[in-house]
Amino acid sequence: MPAQTCGGARKSRGRCMREPDAAVAIVHTAGSEDGCVLLMRRAEREGDSWSGHWSFPGGGREPIDATPLETALRELREECGVRIDPACLEGALTPMTARRRGGTSPLVAPFVFRVDSELPTEVDTTEAVETVWVPLRVLADPAQHRIAPVAEYPRHVLFPSIPLGKTPLWGFTYRLIVEWLGLLPGGDDARRLCLEEVESVRRFIGTEGGRPWNVERVLEFLSRRRDSVPPLSFVEVLPERITVMGLGFESYVID
Repeated sequence: MPAQTCGGARKSRGRCMREPDAAVAIVHTAGSEDGCVLLMRRAEREGDSWSGHWSFPGGGREPIDATPLETALRELREECGVRIDPACLEGALTPMTARRRGGTSPLVAPFVFRVDSELPTEVDTTEAVETVWVPLRVLADPAQHRIAPVAEYPRHVLFPSIPLGKTPLWGFTYRLIVEWLGLLPGGDDARRLCLEEVESVRRFIGTEGGRPWNVERVLEFLSRRRDSVPPLSFVEVLPERITVMGLGFESYVID
């Protein structure tokens, strides 16, 4: 498959002292109104913390990779059959930790590439089951965002997500999209929005008669259609307490 070539300014949104363990390629076309971004749904594999998830092409750094950028380009080529020129690099996001249950959590370097048009893909079926070019306007639309359960966690644990076919887009890739598109503020503003979310739950519990609360009713309230992007990482609703985890993984508890 011929390489895609294009021009683009290079810029970085931050630096991290620790060397990244992995890298991903965020490949998009045009702007937020009519552009698309390439996503892949990972193959289901035992022992893979991101088995079956929607993700950007990417993976762990190999000895043959001189830089994390080379890792992103190699993984894009191997997983999706897409070759692009390094000159398509538009920017690099600050490396983020991909948290997982058990084991170490890798630090991932996200690289953003802009191409002229949607490129054909040739999926490596050992790594992925499908690819899709998703319109950026869908990802940026607050009405598409939910707080909802996901298949691998109990129903009383909810995560921010976007419906995408039969599998929601959630977790690390969701966090990357929110960061890349600037859908939520950072720092104190992010904490303020999360506290407002916690207070809205408190008010709802009050209208329901206070404690003990009905877990199903609280879950329904949290899962309602929204007009804003959820300013949190996850929510756990138990009969004795409700835990809201903020964007910085700070914890707020209602008990």
